[in-house]
Amino acid sequence: MEASFHKLGPGSRVAVASPSSAIVDRAAFRAGIRALSERYEVSVPPEVFRVKGFLAGTDRSRLRTLVAAIGDASTAAIFAARGGHGSTRLLASIDWEEWYRRRIPIVGFSDVTAIQMAALALAGVSTVHGPTVTSLARQPRAYLAHLFRLLEDPSYDFAAPPCRLRSLRQGRVTGNLVGGNLTMLDQLAGTAFLPDLSGCVLFVEDVGEAPYRVDRMLVHLRNAGILDRIAGVLVGDFTACRPRKDGVTVDDVLEEHARTLRIPFAAGMPSGHGRRNWAFLQGAVVDMKCGQRGERATLMPVGRTEASP
Repeated sequence: MEASFHKLGPGSRVAVASPSSAIVDRAAFRAGIRALSERYEVSVPPEVFRVKGFLAGTDRSRLRTLVAAIGDASTAAIFAARGGHGSTRLLASIDWEEWYRRRIPIVGFSDVTAIQMAALALAGVSTVHGPTVTSLARQPRAYLAHLFRLLEDPSYDFAAPPCRLRSLRQGRVTGNLVGGNLTMLDQLAGTAFLPDLSGCVLFVEDVGEAPYRVDRMLVHLRNAGILDRIAGVLVGDFTACRPRKDGVTVDDVLEEHARTLRIPFAAGMPSGHGRRNWAFLQGAVVDMKCGQRGERATLMPVGRTEASP
């Protein structure tokens, strides 16, 4: 999987876009802008504050801010204001050839996964799965330093998260780390906006989904042949995915799929809708080593020796 983007530098100009839901927490947004402004020149178009139902304005206005950022030669990166819903409504209208020419990353997660997958599939542009503007200020200092280095250092494509990962199924795999929000990956299955995941380590996370719905989406991806082609799975945060009266948990669902997929399977990546969001480059080449169920798993960049603690 060949993909890349032009790296930034301190003082680079970054643009904020709202391709999804409206900004609800203005205080968190302002705090995120302050955090970004300590490193970069930040452009915030007034359209990002628009509201239309559950969206940050009309499809036309949301697309306009995104297209303007892509087409502006002075813009080095795009930060999504927040996730939510709505990015899939824009995918067919984005000029992917222009994005290919500009090769700039968009930083975000959740609903932004749809744009990131499409950028990889149709423009060959890597993006960064990481905090949106509204969640930036709550990130620990080390998490922000890691994010900025991902954006700026040409030799730095991945670093293991500062936590202990756990194995769900034994094995070792080297592949491109790709993925994001499970609901969005499920929505893109069967479309041109989902890249070929053959040989990849698939990252998945979600929020507010009942365990049976998590199972339904994984089964759909498997029935579509997608999970049969991946090389491994890395699980992030499944936040507020509470069990129902049947008592089945998300962990139960994930462990069952780990057994039946029979590929290396690890959990505990602090990325997604939890309080902390360890950023990663879509398409970074990683080596993942898993032991027996419950044992420590390691995750490291290919060609380096450091592993997750």
